[in-house]
Amino acid sequence: MGLRSTSLTLVGGGSAKFDASGIPVQAVFFLPGGSNITWIGKLGVVRWNGKVTSDFAANESDSGFSLVGGVGAQYDFSSNFAIRAELEYFPKIGDEATVGEADVTAIGVSLKYAF
Repeated sequence: MGLRSTSLTLVGGGSAKFDASGIPVQAVFFLPGGSNITWIGKLGVVRWNGKVTSDFAANESDSGFSLVGGVGAQYDFSSNFAIRAELEYFPKIGDEATVGEADVTAIGVSLKYAF
């Protein structure tokens, strides 16, 4: 899963790029919210890999673990078809001493069809 990719142009003409990817493992909780709505909560960890490439310093890479959490809602149009919206938050992806550190927020909308 791609978490973040950022390019920087520095004063004096230098440039750098930060890439982060990770694999989250989460527990997902569902809470009925009334007429056709289900609230969603997520809590877990992400194993991240970060890499910085630049034309002005040595390239760096690092990996580690961070907590991850999320919230969302699902609306059921029928017993087979639903739409889901989720927001996930990945705090402190990366290491400030090596590749830098960033908080990543992911927003997703998906359709669900059950056979």
